[in-house]
Amino acid sequence: MKQLALLCFAFLFFAQKTSAQSLVFQDSTFTEPVTTETYIGEMLIKNLNLPESLADFCGCDNCPDSIPDNFVGNVLAYVNDTASNDLSGAAQVCGVRIYFDHEYLGDLNMRLISPSGQSVILVGPIGLSGTTDFSEWDISFVPCSSLAIPYPGFSAMWSNAQPWIPNMDYGGSYYPATGCLEDFDTGPVGGLWQLEITDGQAIDVGNVHDFEIFFCNVNGLDCELCDTPPVANLGNYMIGRDVYLQDHSTNASGYHLDFGDGTSFTGAYLPYIHTYNTAGTYLLHLIASSACGTDTIEQIIQVNDFAVAEPDSGCAPLLVHITVQDIPQVEEWHWFLPGGTPAESFDAEPTVVYNAGGTYTATLVAIRQAPVTSIGDTLYYSIPITVNGDLQSPGFTVQVQGDSIIATNTTQGFTEYYWLLNDVLINADTAEQQIIQVDTPGIYTVTLFVANSCDTTFIVQSVPVIFTGIKNAENDIFKLLLLPNPNDGHCRLELTSPENLSAEIAVLNTAGQSIFTEKTNLFTGKNARDLDLSHLPAGFYLLRLQTAVGAKTISFIVQQ
Repeated sequence: MKQLALLCFAFLFFAQKTSAQSLVFQDSTFTEPVTTETYIGEMLIKNLNLPESLADFCGCDNCPDSIPDNFVGNVLAYVNDTASNDLSGAAQVCGVRIYFDHEYLGDLNMRLISPSGQSVILVGPIGLSGTTDFSEWDISFVPCSSLAIPYPGFSAMWSNAQPWIPNMDYGGSYYPATGCLEDFDTGPVGGLWQLEITDGQAIDVGNVHDFEIFFCNVNGLDCELCDTPPVANLGNYMIGRDVYLQDHSTNASGYHLDFGDGTSFTGAYLPYIHTYNTAGTYLLHLIASSACGTDTIEQIIQVNDFAVAEPDSGCAPLLVHITVQDIPQVEEWHWFLPGGTPAESFDAEPTVVYNAGGTYTATLVAIRQAPVTSIGDTLYYSIPITVNGDLQSPGFTVQVQGDSIIATNTTQGFTEYYWLLNDVLINADTAEQQIIQVDTPGIYTVTLFVANSCDTTFIVQSVPVIFTGIKNAENDIFKLLLLPNPNDGHCRLELTSPENLSAEIAVLNTAGQSIFTEKTNLFTGKNARDLDLSHLPAGFYLLRLQTAVGAKTISFIVQQ
């Protein structure tokens, strides 16, 4: 393979343009002095014992072309057919030849791009260099694994910053300025190869005269210019949020379609339909491609809702009227309206009543007249409708444990709530359950207010609280405080005791079951103790301090 690559570039050097400025060599091989390019080419062929019939190449299809100031453009080479159409196999690109001139070489960047988009920078970088008026370059680029023979006095790796001067005809072979030809290792050989030329600085101009790509494996290689390049053309028909696509492109073998809504499609055939999630204006971008190149078009897509339910949400019973766009050639309208009255309709714009809360779908099946169009003879369209119902099972249950009232909300479908005790608002932590502590026995009034956008309810219950044993006097004796509350299971118990006492600390769940106990001694006055309850799951709990002279209970919340 390396020998074949060298063969390609022996040809390149042998074909170099000679001039009065070229260096000459005197050698016994030649009867008279010869130029540098001729010497390099002839000796390379001789030393490798290779014939002068060299590898085929694919040449430029739009050369020559000018390089105006601040230019960005491509010269092109097409590969229409090859027996080995895979760059991931053995090395395929044996070399590249470029013949160009420019008044200031530092203006130029030349990047070779494969059909799959891989690229290597051959000429660069853009920046400062010497003036190069009336100089020309007929040069080649070789794989990094091959022998590069640059113009005498210049580096084998190309750089615009080398001491190029005016009025010279330069030749030689070089390694790319950035990357290697071996980097072309993915995708097909066949397709459009592009030499992207950038003039990145002001004032100076130039020309590209020729551009050729040499392939290592030439079996079946066909580089004739395509006479049928692809032409992108797309028709579309909007129905609501659905765009029906009609492919009018010619000579295309593949497509890339960007719908403008964050989604795209790539494939051999265009999709039949695309649905946009929301109404609006979108820019659709189509690229049609083939081995002969690509073509691009853009279209503005205006997406409107084909059918609209007015209103599409509200309280039961909800009266909904459906309106539609003017769609031609519809001979039969059929709406399916499950959960509504009527459940179906053959009117184009029906009115339906939904008597119960829920989420419903109104679906249209419209039969279109013959002849069948490109979007088909049957149209389907759906509209979501949300109906808010009344509160479900409004109410709450009550359980009394010592001096605590535990109220549990059983209402479903509410969005607002608050609790009251004896008509006084309680700072409720959650809507589902509230633990209310009282200081004295008696009959308490607990009220729950619940509501949604369609219903409002007050539920009132009278709750008797009866303390047992020696309960209440002790409640006044002990002053308990649990900090913080709510907590993550780590907290500090602070209390005041009237005397020295032995005590038991117990934690109970909302069912009154003891789930944690600890013995402790209290001293007269202020006491404090850190508690680790991190093993408890999140929820509501009661903490009870029991002594020989009485007990005290407080509620707390664990939040994990």
